[in-house]
Amino acid sequence: MGTLSFEGEWSEVQKSEVLKLTQNFQSGSLTLSKKDSVVTLISDSGQKLNFDFDQNKSDYHRTSRKTQEPVIKALGYSHGIRHVLDLTMGLAIDSVFFAQNGFHVTSIERNPMLHYLAKNSQAVSIRPELKRIEFIQSDAISFLKSYSFQNPTSAYFDPMYPHKKKSALPRQEMVLFRNLVGADEDASQTLEAILKYDFQRVVVKRPLRAEPLAAKVSYSLESKLVRFDVYVKLEKK
Repeated sequence: MGTLSFEGEWSEVQKSEVLKLTQNFQSGSLTLSKKDSVVTLISDSGQKLNFDFDQNKSDYHRTSRKTQEPVIKALGYSHGIRHVLDLTMGLAIDSVFFAQNGFHVTSIERNPMLHYLAKNSQAVSIRPELKRIEFIQSDAISFLKSYSFQNPTSAYFDPMYPHKKKSALPRQEMVLFRNLVGADEDASQTLEAILKYDFQRVVVKRPLRAEPLAAKVSYSLESKLVRFDVYVKLEKK
């Protein structure tokens, strides 16, 4: 188990609530620093990480022409789908982007510390589109076992890729982020399980030249840096 310390503007009640939310983290010694409502996670070696949805240091404000954005096409916006389950939240950059583009997003993250940072940033943000995101702390499969499919829904799956050379974070922040989330070595097995659920589409983000994580990709869409493999639900006869 890890240890968690606090510095800055915390009440005892707030500390107790955070400890309850993050009691299962396995990430060594960490400090949560709070100043002017901004919470920063600091490792014992001094690496820092925070989510600030109102700033754009991690690409939280990237723009798009919706009809031409590959991932928006892949998720089925033009086919009337308006709900996305982002099953690997990570930095929440994609979740925020989907909300900007008109989707209601359920964003799943299994690491409780990242989930807490996202929830805190959402709570202090002035951006109205963030109200279309629900952040859930769970692993994807545990969440899906109790999920009720009431509207046409697409799943988005972006596992950590071990050989990724570029990221939205500076190097030191990325080191801390990778230490928190791990390498997603179970990505193929997780995708096979996801494909058994009642999604209209499952969209998997992959490096351009990487092999598909599962067979029978319906089609793929590419951007300059990544590929989106799309698994479309077959109509029942």
